[in-house]
Amino acid sequence: MAGLPHATNRYLYTSLAFDPVNDFAPVTLMGYYPLVMVVPNASPAHSVREFIAYAKTTKLSYASSGHGTSLHLAGELFQRKAGIEMTHVPYRGAGPAFNDLIPGRVDAMINFTSSSLPLVRQGQLRALAVTTANRLSVAPELPTMVEAGVAGMEVSAWSGLFVPARTHQEIIRKIQTDTVAALAEPAVRENWNRAASLSSALHLMSLPRF
Repeated sequence: MAGLPHATNRYLYTSLAFDPVNDFAPVTLMGYYPLVMVVPNASPAHSVREFIAYAKTTKLSYASSGHGTSLHLAGELFQRKAGIEMTHVPYRGAGPAFNDLIPGRVDAMINFTSSSLPLVRQGQLRALAVTTANRLSVAPELPTMVEAGVAGMEVSAWSGLFVPARTHQEIIRKIQTDTVAALAEPAVRENWNRAASLSSALHLMSLPRF
């Protein structure tokens, strides 16, 4: 199982002990993990537009779970699409980041819905928008970034199944077929959605490649 770093590490490190493209054969994309932008309750921004306007007059910071993570890259994409500059503050995981975000020691974070929305529901954070193409069924009141005025800001984390590159195609196809069958089971889908990301979208592929 691998996720976004499998695709991005080759651009973030000068050398790797493996080739993420040539050393692996993709079997199937297993799921997307939606992200949501959250800010402290003390933030003057109650919408993405207000946040962007605020960022253009005040130097703001955003938290992530570490350099090169999908959350870091989502923050960088947001800056580019919104035409603003913020200071990136990396943490060793989302937990420590939340510890500084909730009291307002950092100004924003784009994070997984699975860990962010419960804090929003508990009144500890304010959600501004989701980064998916469409609104989420678990939070239909939240606009997408595009709806909020940030054109091209559509991003989700993902996970996929890989095998060694020289694996025979018949074996890859068999693993892919069995994986798709397992993911199609209602109980598996329900557990995945609940445990992985509240509304992660199982993406069942028909071919053993992305």
